[in-house]
Amino acid sequence: MTPESDPTSKIKAKIKKINAKKKALPAHHVNATFRYLSSDPTIAKVSAKGKITAVAKGKCKIYVVSIDGVKKAVSVTVK
Repeated sequence: MTPESDPTSKIKAKIKKINAKKKALPAHHVNATFRYLSSDPTIAKVSAKGKITAVAKGKCKIYVVSIDGVKKAVSVTVK
């Protein structure tokens, strides 16, 4: 991800069912929420809803963490 002309981007996280026969969790369920974290907020910050805002030139990672501890990272380069 490289925010250039627009200094903001958005991460969309969603729950993927492993077993298609099981029902998806309702939106209010504890496991259906995510947190977004920046490894370096001086490079890029991220809102509680996943909106990334470029702050200064550099590289960092944005983490999406589910309430049960599962996390994924997105590399961000701000030019």
